[in-house]
Amino acid sequence: MSNVSTASGPDWQSARLAVLLDALHGVPLSGSELASLRWLSGFEKSTVENVAAVITRTRQTRGVRGFRVFQHAVAPANTGK
Repeated sequence: MSNVSTASGPDWQSARLAVLLDALHGVPLSGSELASLRWLSGFEKSTVENVAAVITRTRQTRGVRGFRVFQHAVAPANTGK
């Protein structure tokens, strides 16, 4: 687990934040990134687990040095005709 404090909210939210921080172990996080993770940890348990699973699989595929979760992750929107 990361050494970033997870004590910011209810126990269930702290537990969900810990799941995300575990998936990001070793990745430096800014204060605003940590705040976003705290916000995300307020979502349903399954949502947090799915995000953590995607991060973990991406890291396993690319390795920590090539960690780029969101690059090319979403196809461009179809703008019409």
